[in-house]
Amino acid sequence: MKIPKALDIERAVVLGLLATAGAILYIRANGPSTLRLPLPQPAAQVSPAAVRVSGPRVSPIRRIYGHSIVLGGIHSVEELKRVIVADPLAARHYAGFDVTKAYVTRLPHDELVFLSYRLNHKIYFTSALRLIRGGEEVLTDGNSYILTRCGNEIVSSFHGPVNAAEEPMDLDIVVAELPPAASSLESGSVLTPTAVPPAESAAPPDPPSTTPGPPSSDGGAPPPVVYLPPVGGALSSSGGTPSQLSADDLDLPAEISLLICGLAAILALRFLDR
Repeated sequence: MKIPKALDIERAVVLGLLATAGAILYIRANGPSTLRLPLPQPAAQVSPAAVRVSGPRVSPIRRIYGHSIVLGGIHSVEELKRVIVADPLAARHYAGFDVTKAYVTRLPHDELVFLSYRLNHKIYFTSALRLIRGGEEVLTDGNSYILTRCGNEIVSSFHGPVNAAEEPMDLDIVVAELPPAASSLESGSVLTPTAVPPAESAAPPDPPSTTPGPPSSDGGAPPPVVYLPPVGGALSSSGGTPSQLSADDLDLPAEISLLICGLAAILALRFLDR
């Protein structure tokens, strides 16, 4: 049966439309999707009053920060008691801390502080102020404060002794991680920093800022303020980058799309051949 010329044109148009539709479906199924997930909402603000954390918070994996007083940190009052019994150097450092009044809380706002650290089996304080972000988890008795992530004490006034010649800049850098089996302190074991991993294993820190701080005890130039980024429980207000869905997230694979288009083309040809 000879198909009229008008029908040839009509069939060509239909086939062209079907081919275009198939190509669009194929591209949608195999190319990157432009569907974007909603932006994360900013974290809630910390209230002006300190927020208590109920119960011990033991992470399956303990992060070790540079020159920690206690490897893996102190995340509960019970852990603090065990450290005082097992580690004489840490016990002397925490001598003024009232364990009977201790509890875990978070700093309500940013603080410029001097920070203790452990170096060559001795404990020193930084000669420069460090910025600790609000939301950082601490142990406190109401007067003294200990960072739970490392056991380092924070104080608002200048303290000694200091070791300016060897003062580390990696106090906020994770230098190692302990697996869950080794990081659990609930069994009664205590991890004491007999050998803290060297700072060279971490990325080199930024140079200190020249922002003036309070005068030192010797009457010299004021110590610089060094920015210590938030870690652990610190809050974040960053919205992040929206995610994109890949072809695997689509409900209609490319093969099914092409099959549907092919069946539609066959039906159209049969209809035009009548």
